[in-house]
Amino acid sequence: MDLPEVTHEPKHYPDCCLSISRGLLDVLTATFRTAAETGPVLSIGSGSGLLEALLQSRWTGNATTAATTTSAAASPRIEGIEVRASVNRYLPAAAVGTVKGTWEVSPRARSDPAVAALLFAYPRSPALVSRYLREAEAGVAVWLGHRSDWLDFEPCFAGAPGFDGAVEVVGGRAAGLVEYEMMAVVRRRVPSENEEGRGLR
Repeated sequence: MDLPEVTHEPKHYPDCCLSISRGLLDVLTATFRTAAETGPVLSIGSGSGLLEALLQSRWTGNATTAATTTSAAASPRIEGIEVRASVNRYLPAAAVGTVKGTWEVSPRARSDPAVAALLFAYPRSPALVSRYLREAEAGVAVWLGHRSDWLDFEPCFAGAPGFDGAVEVVGGRAAGLVEYEMMAVVRRRVPSENEEGRGLR
């Protein structure tokens, strides 16, 4: 399916509950750029795949036109995770994994240390988000949703084991979203040399 033209003005599309703008794609690209050099971004509950396909299109386009990037293979890539693959309309079928239900963590997230980042756009279950943060080795996790929902999800991110506990919150237009939406980012803590010597993470 053809991707819609995204503008600087945050806008809701029929296939996505999150508002999308060029600014949001820029912010997410900058957030994932370093982490995603080592592996894929997993989008948990990717739905139609619109946001994910827009990101992948941007990343692939940047890789093939930027002089500083050698190949499209070196660009970040994104994979969707959904309960039913049939809801996907924009991502290639090979880029969407399925789970048995909204309670299950994708085996891809648990078993693949190359997974570089997690993306949650309007997730429904704080418990599931917490499980992903505990079980995946991702270096970055991003939450996108309504400001009023953040109260339920903030403890998941602030207390995520292995992450530094500092949650970066960007609201509304600063994140390329409408004013009542926001983005939160946590990054995995990098152990000091002393901690590595003691086998701590």
